[in-house]
Amino acid sequence: MHNFRYLSLLFSLLLAGQAYGSAALEALTDTAHRSWQGQTLSYQNVVGSKPLYIKFWATWCVPCNEQMPHFQHAFEEYGDKVEFVSINLGVNETPQAMAEMVEKYKLTMPILQDNSGELARAFSLMGTPWHILVNREGRIVHKGHEADAQLDKRLALVAAQQPGELPAISLSAGHQQGLELQGKGTQMLYFTATWCDWYLKDSRPEQSKNCVAGQQFFNKLADAHPKVNSLGIVSRLWTEQKDLDEYRDKFSVAHELAIDSSLDAAIGFGINQLPTLVIIKDGQEIYRQQDFMQSNDLASIAGLLAN
Repeated sequence: MHNFRYLSLLFSLLLAGQAYGSAALEALTDTAHRSWQGQTLSYQNVVGSKPLYIKFWATWCVPCNEQMPHFQHAFEEYGDKVEFVSINLGVNETPQAMAEMVEKYKLTMPILQDNSGELARAFSLMGTPWHILVNREGRIVHKGHEADAQLDKRLALVAAQQPGELPAISLSAGHQQGLELQGKGTQMLYFTATWCDWYLKDSRPEQSKNCVAGQQFFNKLADAHPKVNSLGIVSRLWTEQKDLDEYRDKFSVAHELAIDSSLDAAIGFGINQLPTLVIIKDGQEIYRQQDFMQSNDLASIAGLLAN
């Protein structure tokens, strides 16, 4: 474990990023928008119920043109599961240039024109193209200029309607581990961090206690159900293999542990609080728990697993 003198600053930056995301989404959802095609579009009820893929672009932007086939293909593949928000900058644009762009790339998604610059300012736009993915819970999980493999993978993750649709996720040192959610069977997944118990002991004592109680409870749960696949997934933040080994020894962990090295698991399961227990049965999430200080009923969970 290293660089902990920077942790307070990094936590502040993480919180600031969440605040930025909230403010940006409010700018998108507070009012109805008129699309370039003349439609009235409202995103007020979308956030929290459906993922969003937001893309800023301009007709005169060379990489935007290069990426447009990718954008249209993504819309055709995921448009039924993800709300696509195509935002033209509205700077140095003409109706003719817009029409030629739409025709050239056969664009079929609704297109907003940010003529006021309100959305560009809210999303801290510094250049185009700019891709933003928002998960079902309304958290920004991807930002970037490239239409690359990482964007494709995270788009597939946020598009999943159920955990059973998730592709293999990267765990440990880049190892691809499919959680076998496509078939029948039960998975018990416990999301935590190797530093959750001791680093937060002074600054967030209740959260620290919850981390300890959570791991102790999951140990008992895994022991009580040896035929169920139990996996502890720890955050990659400030964590290396030696930290994972120390954590295993400290809490006498007998079940499998892995590092969420790509953050795919956290993104795919919408994890924004540690610790979190998720139970998947036959490809469906049947149980989620985050508070381990009050409710640790092994019998109730045993009943769920038996049904």
